[in-house]
Amino acid sequence: MAALVGLAGCSLQQPLQQANQSQATVGKPAPDFAGTDLDGKPVKLSDYRGHPLVLNFWASWCGPCRAEQQGITSALAHYASQGLLVLGITVRDNLEAAKIFRDEFKMPYRSLFDQAARLGYAYQVDAPPSSIFIDGSGIVQFKITGALSEAGFKQLISDKLHLT
Repeated sequence: MAALVGLAGCSLQQPLQQANQSQATVGKPAPDFAGTDLDGKPVKLSDYRGHPLVLNFWASWCGPCRAEQQGITSALAHYASQGLLVLGITVRDNLEAAKIFRDEFKMPYRSLFDQAARLGYAYQVDAPPSSIFIDGSGIVQFKITGALSEAGFKQLISDKLHLT
């Protein structure tokens, strides 16, 4: 029994090292965080300061996340010259399954692994897919729950992050 409890404790270790648990609010600074990406490399919100950023919350088991992936990639390519960056946040997922999803879709951006969905709480995300639009000053401009088409991503980036 003690071994089982010990193994269960190991499975609860999370790559997300810190997350400001103040709630993300449109018009307010985005809650800070630090953790590791799917390859174990450090990633933190401040790495993206000075760039418009889309945080996309996803999971490998989420059908709508699969459906919107091409649109995210296309929107990123379209706005990359204007400094747009995307950071995926994989929530309530298995690390190996998340890596397979990333590789299958040839995701051109990093994803932070947040198995316990602590960032989901901080950003008031109930379920994937969800996206948070943050301007270059680190202010949350818009939050949306649900899958977006390529046109939807481009429209929101244009409207909320003022990229053309």
